[in-house]
Amino acid sequence: MKILCRLGIRSLVLESSGSLRITGFTIGTWTNAWKALDVVGIGDSLRQQYKQIYWNLSTSTISGLQAAAMSFVAKGKYGDHEFRCVNRKLLLEALAKELPSGTIRFSSKVVSIEISGFYKLVHLVDGTTLKTKAPTFTGRAPIRGCVNFKSNHGFEPKFFQFFGKAFRLCFLPYEDNGVYWF
Repeated sequence: MKILCRLGIRSLVLESSGSLRITGFTIGTWTNAWKALDVVGIGDSLRQQYKQIYWNLSTSTISGLQAAAMSFVAKGKYGDHEFRCVNRKLLLEALAKELPSGTIRFSSKVVSIEISGFYKLVHLVDGTTLKTKAPTFTGRAPIRGCVNFKSNHGFEPKFFQFFGKAFRLCFLPYEDNGVYWF
């Protein structure tokens, strides 16, 4: 947002609650997200708190066999890959400190999004309608959660994925005591 403002691009974050929510789970942050966090100036401080995930291990729930093991270490077309799971609360707090005043609009619950040509009309519960280039619903809905262990969980920093017929379960550690699942 800070960069968008510097470039003269107006942006607005709609938050349905009346203040910055400190609840929630974690967010998987990939290479492009880290590049953006670096530009905003908070990438390095977040990196120090979260382990980098180096592997994706996929297992079939039908056969019970490991179907794939993919390394995230390989260099991509534009440089090294980077993937970490970041606590939502800490990420939001860090971002909110960096955003220009007025960038976050609280108590802005979205009721519907209507397609209007190239734009989307975002209708809020208070009757406000915003004309924007916001994304629309993709038709998928995940169930997410976090488990915080009293002591070290012992999982390696890997993305564990289990799949079957129209089903996928994933989990990955985000701290020594925390595991994110969806």
